[in-house]
Amino acid sequence: MSNESDAKLKTLALIIKFGHDLFDCKDIKSVAAAAVNNSHILLNFRSSSLFRLERNRKCDILGQFARAEVNEFSAIVQQQKKLIRSADFDKDGVVSLSNDRLPDELAENDSVYLLCKLPSPETARSECSYVWLLEYEKNVPETAINTARLLGKSIAEALSFAEVSAPRRKWQFTRRKHRVLIYICGLLLLCGAMFVPVRESSTAEFMLKAPDVTAAYARFDGAVAKCLKQDGSFVRKGEPIILFDTTELKYRSARAEAELKEAAAELELAAQTAFTDESKLGKVKLLRARCEILQVAVNEAQWYLKHSEVKAGADGIVVLTDSRAEQFTGKAVKAGDKLFEIYGGQGMLAEIMVNERDASILHDKINAELFLHTAPEKAVSGETVSVAQYPVLNEQNLYCYKVLVRLSETSEKRLRFGMRGVAKLSGDYVCLGYYLFKNLILHFRNW
Repeated sequence: MSNESDAKLKTLALIIKFGHDLFDCKDIKSVAAAAVNNSHILLNFRSSSLFRLERNRKCDILGQFARAEVNEFSAIVQQQKKLIRSADFDKDGVVSLSNDRLPDELAENDSVYLLCKLPSPETARSECSYVWLLEYEKNVPETAINTARLLGKSIAEALSFAEVSAPRRKWQFTRRKHRVLIYICGLLLLCGAMFVPVRESSTAEFMLKAPDVTAAYARFDGAVAKCLKQDGSFVRKGEPIILFDTTELKYRSARAEAELKEAAAELELAAQTAFTDESKLGKVKLLRARCEILQVAVNEAQWYLKHSEVKAGADGIVVLTDSRAEQFTGKAVKAGDKLFEIYGGQGMLAEIMVNERDASILHDKINAELFLHTAPEKAVSGETVSVAQYPVLNEQNLYCYKVLVRLSETSEKRLRFGMRGVAKLSGDYVCLGYYLFKNLILHFRNW
């Protein structure tokens, strides 16, 4: 009893697996091939074939047992097609043909046939039917008919599912094919775009400056008595800007002049007595040398007094090192300290500091568009004046090339020296591929 139950369970498992394997097939022919081959273990037939029968009685073979490819024009297949067309199926779609009812070509080797017309599922869209032909030796086993009916339902459902899925798979294949073509076209366009010429460009900060800058430095150590001009005032050439405290200088000058007069009087008296006393000639020479030394001291004092006024060296706007004139009063300065600058000349210059990594875009006629922080929506036009041949350190301690751009007269309205912004620089034309590769390398080098 236990062995019989195990056999039934094993058979049921094979039937379930049989149906499951059919639904894994991709098309109708693969379903037919799996059906005629995988059912052998359950039906134990000699041979098996699956046919499709159209309404016009046209019959096509879909699969044959133990054959990788179907030979539709063989003599045995042609006789099987005639047998299917002339078969008279019962209400269950099954007919069993004994050896004496078969044509001579099919009746050899004591063959008998079992024909099963597969039931059409409710979801079936095809107007044809499928016939499963099974060949046995001498007689058809009693269990074969019921088992064939059961398996036939699974085969019919799998064939119907394959019919429905076939257009979808074809559409998916077509879509996949189109997608590959799109990818290939996109790749070709991308490769072609790498040779499109583009202008090398870069951005850098700039500051508006005067064309001519005249700096004034302290000629000697001293204290500033007064600053006569405020920062940003317009001055003419020769106008005094800063006055040094001359009180001590005047004392030095007066003392040097008094000592010079005294020495000159002694020299005159000694010269008169030297006519009668030759021993006085040495004293005369000493006094004459002393007078010369004192004259130098007087000239030095007068020079200091003369340069105690620091004047403007050109027409323009004065820019004090200390932003307010009041801060200069009483301030002690040393020789060489910068006191102020005069911004002069016609027009304005934009000083652009181009990073060393972007030096490849630099040439004599580089194109520059200037965008001020105060008006970033509009570009300021200008013409390149000069491009430095060597880099200098900027405020951020980066080596940069200095580019000077002269602003047009229409762009100078309402602009002030010291205004800052961002300049967009454009160089020569290069390939897009080279431009992207260069920027990628610079990015990974952490410039």
